Amino acid sequence: CGDVGLVSAYLQALTNEGVASVLVISHLPLVGYLVAELCPGETPPMFTTSAIASVTLDESGNGTFNWQMSPCNLKMAKAI
Repeated sequence: CGDVGLVSAYLQALTNEGVASVLVISHLPLVGYLVAELCPGETPPMFTTSAIASVTLDESGNGTFNWQMSPCNLKMAKAI
């Protein structure tokens, strides 16, 4: 399922180098474990197939879970 510690450390290293945005494409369960690793103070969301999420890392590597959307949410948003 991948090494969540390795991916988390890599994302934190990118943050330390000043990289502002990174797109991570992953599969379950790694994506859920990754959000839990990056945002330890928050309950990680349940991910449905093809869901997307946004996490912001600060300079110290602490993550904030911003939002999550499933394909169903995106379809409804497009209809509005």
